[in-house]
Amino acid sequence: MKWEEILSNRDRITLNRYRLEARVGFGQRPAMICVDCQVYMTGDRDEPMEESFNRFSASCDHAGWAACQQIARLLNDGDGGDIILDNAFEAL
Repeated sequence: MKWEEILSNRDRITLNRYRLEARVGFGQRPAMICVDCQVYMTGDRDEPMEESFNRFSASCDHAGWAACQQIARLLNDGDGGDIILDNAFEAL
């Protein structure tokens, strides 16, 4: 079932009236949401999966560590906007 199928006529009118379906851009204060940035997913250092798996069975090896480095760069270069972390960056 598609979500549109459960909307009432009133819901459809509201969505169309306020154009909630249209893209609105980043706005004045964009937020960053970091999901599953946990050591067990990224490892505690940049290393091949075969080595990282010895300590972290869900490690994403180089790709996970590279993603953490980019997230850290964004956090450091941010303009003070809101940041939502679902777990702490223990490895950084």
